[in-house]
Amino acid sequence: PWDDDICWLYGASALSQRERARLREESQSSFPHAGLYLLHSVEGKAIIRCTDFQSRPSHADQLHVDVWLHGKNIACDAGTYLYSGESIWRNGLAHTAVHNTVTVDRQDQMKMLTRFTWTNWSRGHVHRHDANVWEGEHNGYKRLADPVTHKRAVLSLNRNRWLVVDQLEGKQPHHFALHWLLSDLPYEQQDHSILLSLDSIKYKAQVGVVEGKSTLSIVRGDPDSTRGWRSQYYGDKEPAISLLLETDQPGATFWTFFGFEEDVIQIKEETLKLLSPELRISINLQTLVIK
Repeated sequence: PWDDDICWLYGASALSQRERARLREESQSSFPHAGLYLLHSVEGKAIIRCTDFQSRPSHADQLHVDVWLHGKNIACDAGTYLYSGESIWRNGLAHTAVHNTVTVDRQDQMKMLTRFTWTNWSRGHVHRHDANVWEGEHNGYKRLADPVTHKRAVLSLNRNRWLVVDQLEGKQPHHFALHWLLSDLPYEQQDHSILLSLDSIKYKAQVGVVEGKSTLSIVRGDPDSTRGWRSQYYGDKEPAISLLLETDQPGATFWTFFGFEEDVIQIKEETLKLLSPELRISINLQTLVIK
């Protein structure tokens, strides 16, 4: 109702038309031509990227996930920044490593020939999409000497909580890196979790790997790389919080939980348990693997 630009350009009737468009968007959750899928929570949403490219790709971002809460973009996309920047900033935010997904052996999901040209286009496939669960995969790492398949499940849990499970399968040791780019909010680190101060609450992002050793690092606006940066407008960049969990093994199952400060997560005999005053749920990870 306060959008003066729309009113000046198209008249007062455009405001009601925009509201109808917004309501249509909220009732719709699948946009396959754009490669975008939505899951809703009570006061938020997750936006998932999965596509079978029909035209030239711009970013190597298969299975990227945005998380929104109270109208704020908690886990966010890095954006574009510059097409013709110097050195690492020459379309540097198009690479897989800056997106909210998993990289294998520090490589992109596709091969970048020039700043606008990718080869070996990855193909995404959606296996399931209902009110609370989304499952899909992509084949971007099939070109490796030891091909790896990446499958992801996203679950909307009750009261604005989210669970993301990534399964990567190979036969030989690989370097797997799960990355999340978070909005530049005040934060504190607690073991394998980060608490973001959002208005009057502390929202938690916690990561783990089911088996094997892993290393967690958190960076804000690394001056020597594209890590921890976000561009909301072309030509403008700002710091963001980069959370990276790395492991070296033939295969890996990562999990990521978005919830609240009081939530406690434990791994016991390959069962992921989420325990909080309001939440009592036990999920066998085998039921989350995409067949």
